[in-house]
Formats: sequence, C-alpha cells, structure tokens
Amino acid sequence: MKKSESWASRLGWAVEGYRRETDGGWEGRLKGAGPSKGELKAKLHTVATIHYWTTVEKNLPLLMNHIEAIGTDDALLTRETWRKMLSAAAREAYRIACGQETPRQMRAFAKGWQKLTRTQDKPETNTHGTKEEEV
Repeated sequence: MKKSESWASRLGWAVEGYRRETDGGWEGRLKGAGPSKGELKAKLHTVATIHYWTTVEKNLPLLMNHIEAIGTDDALLTRETWRKMLSAAAREAYRIACGQETPRQMRAFAKGWQKLTRTQDKPETNTHGTKEEEV
C-alpha cells in the first residue's frame, strides 16, 4: 500500500504543477484562501484522485496475488505487476484530469508529466536493511 500512496502523492504534485502552469492566478488564489487552502487544493485533485483510487481498487486481486506470492519465486513478478498497474493508473488519471488542447496546456501537461514519471534515485529498503517487499 505504501507504493500506491506514493503514486497518489506524485499524481497530486503533477496535477498541482499542471494547474500552476495553466492558471497564472493559482498561487494568488491559494494565498488568498488562507485556512481554506486545503479545500481549494482538494477540489483540484478530485478528478485525478477518484480515477486513480478507483482503478487501484478494481485491481486489488493483483495485490492479493503478490501477498500470496511473498516468499516464493513468483514474488518479484507479482510485485512488478502490481507496481506497473499503479504507474499506469496514475498516468491515466493524470491524462484524464489535465487537458492538452492548447499550447499552454500542452506545456503544462509535459511539466506535470515529468513530475509524475520521474524515477526514484535510490533503491528501497525496509527497516531490516534488506530488499523491500512493501507493495
């Protein structure tokens, strides 16, 4: 679940970056919203977030397959399948939430896409210092 939450966060950052690029007054509205800033951001993320988590929920059998495979030769394959689905779900949610009709939107989409799809620099480890088995 840690990976699914990580993808959800990256999706949120990408959508917010897109919004910042397409809406020159976005930062001002956030500042003006004061304590309601969180509500304003939540509205922004709603379309992408709902699509993402719905897709993840529909694919829970992949997670269950991985959990059952932990400790077997299939564990790496099932983990990779789960993670690829998370990545695809986040990318699809971003495409749905962020338009590409105008040149400005296309540029903003590309910047947000970079935030969403950049790779992590360091390998993951668990608290025991061994290769991570978290999903």
